[in-house]
Formats: sequence, structure tokens, C-alpha cells
Amino acid sequence: MTATDRDDSGTAGPAPAETVPTDSAVAVIARWILIIHAALLAAQPFLAGAMLDAMSPSPQTMHRMVAMTVVAVAIVQVFVMLAAWKGKAGWPRDAFNLSLLLLGLELVQFTLGHLSLGMALHIPLGIATLACGVYLAVKYARRATAR
Repeated sequence: MTATDRDDSGTAGPAPAETVPTDSAVAVIARWILIIHAALLAAQPFLAGAMLDAMSPSPQTMHRMVAMTVVAVAIVQVFVMLAAWKGKAGWPRDAFNLSLLLLGLELVQFTLGHLSLGMALHIPLGIATLACGVYLAVKYARRATAR
């Protein structure tokens, strides 16, 4: 379908986005890994903000524990995306490449935060990591809609 093709209602519509197969077990696991990963990444700014509040009990420990979990999930995600791309699930290569990039960003992010180095870089890198994780989840974790 091109941008000038018409859908069932007779109106012109954009070309469909890249389709992601959703019927295999690997595809279901991949979708859930992407969603869980994005949710963990979304929790991190709130935990970091809790460090500014003297009322929260050990927010730095919570932030660190979630960061370790995020990196572990990112490692699992890379292997699941590799299986989804190379296996019978037929996922696009970009899902694997972006997952690998995200793992690299998270390892740098975790190292900077753990060593308390470069907070001027840790915060913008955290925003970029969150954006990349949410982008992956939005682009690839959605089920195909029936037409």
C-alpha cells in the first residue's frame, strides 16, 4: 500500500507501519520484555526525584536496585530480540539493533551513577535511555490491529 492507496472507507491513508508478527511465543515474550523494560525505565526518574525529598526511606538504594534490574532486563531483552529476529518470529532487525544500543546506553548510565561520576551526563543520558526504551515499547510491543 502506498500513501495514495485507499483503505476500506475510501479515504486516502498513510502506508502501514512496519508489521511485527505477534503470533509466536517468542513474539509474546519479546512484547512483554519491552513493556516491562519501559516501565522500569519510567520508574527511575521518580526514584531519582525521591532523593530530593528527605521523607523517603533510602531512595538511592531503590534507584540503584531498579538500575541493576533494568540492566539485567536489557541483557535478557537483547537475547530475546535476537531470537525474535533470527528465529521464526520474523521481527525486524531494528528491534535487535535498538535493544543492543539501549543496553550500551544503560551500561554507561549504570557505571556513571554507581561511581557517582558525571551527574551532568548521567541525567541527560537517563532521559535518552528512557526515550529509547519507551520508543522500543511503543514501536514493537503493540499488537497488530485488525483491519
